[in-house]
Amino acid sequence: MLRGKIILFFNRKEIVLGICREEQAHSLIVLVADRSTMHLALPRVVLASDECSDLTLADEVLVQTLRRHNDLQRALQQNVMPSTLWQAYSTSQQVISLSELARQIFHTEPSFDHQAAVLRALVADTIYFKVHGTQVFPRTPQDVEARLLKAQQEQKNQQIMSEGAAWLSSVLRGAKHSIPASEPCIAFLKNYAIFGKESPQYATFRELLSRTGITDQKQCFDLLFRLGIWDEDENLLLQRHGVPCQWSAELLDTATQCTADNLHHALSDPARVDLTGLTVLSIDDPFTQDIDDALSITFQQDSIVLGVHIADPAAIVPVGSELDREASLRGTTVYFPEGKIPLLPHPVSENAASLQQGIERPAL
Repeated sequence: MLRGKIILFFNRKEIVLGICREEQAHSLIVLVADRSTMHLALPRVVLASDECSDLTLADEVLVQTLRRHNDLQRALQQNVMPSTLWQAYSTSQQVISLSELARQIFHTEPSFDHQAAVLRALVADTIYFKVHGTQVFPRTPQDVEARLLKAQQEQKNQQIMSEGAAWLSSVLRGAKHSIPASEPCIAFLKNYAIFGKESPQYATFRELLSRTGITDQKQCFDLLFRLGIWDEDENLLLQRHGVPCQWSAELLDTATQCTADNLHHALSDPARVDLTGLTVLSIDDPFTQDIDDALSITFQQDSIVLGVHIADPAAIVPVGSELDREASLRGTTVYFPEGKIPLLPHPVSENAASLQQGIERPAL
């Protein structure tokens, strides 16, 4: 019989205390702390007190009783350390009752409030135990480790969210340098401007958009342009498809080193023919730095010889090197109205393998 007893149940994933006013065949009528009554299916009851309340008392008195028990349980909950409990029970992997855990923690015959306090603690921290009714299941070490990592990442994401929202709000207000730029926030804004809700970070960072009032991708794009992170004509197709537009510091260093190590060797190779006596012309404009081909015209008896001279970066970049592999992936230099994606870094393409006027360079 539950009539008059204090019962504990879940409502929308929250723990709720109530006093059973009336018990029917398969349900209860319950008074809860906000003075309302609700119909509750009998199987939803998790715990019930041993003592019964006097139902002839005014609702205000009964509600005060519920609040006292709620406060007591929350105070007792502070003594429950799920991580410490798990250390004691993790090796057994046996089902444990709430009453057993309460006895272990409080060193006394557990009351309704003792058990409720344990339940509250385990529901608040689900890393170490699974709870089903009054049965408790220790999680495996692998599961605990995974959940700890997830919790740490969520905490980190919340910190990023708070810092990012503060920075972004200051930017939107027009403040300058009041708060350091949030790199994770900028990375998300780029992703959202490119992919919208398909961004892999959207689920994590959508709260950031809500907090700052950003509603569409164009707002993100305009903001990134205003911050000087993107150009007004930023090519989002390149971004969307992950086309590499910049060189890593490592590959730039490699290109510089290749030039220093291999250019002199290539120019002094006895297998090469010295054609520096020819008049050679390119069709590039005066501002072109990566001159990769040129023409020469010579007369031999009754013939005209047209020479096509092509820059030889293979003499500079070792075959099979990391830089060579990256160039193979790129395939060619791609030109756009707003710029270009070079085949090779500028120490090679604009220097060692560029057919510049008055400078000896290896060519084919």
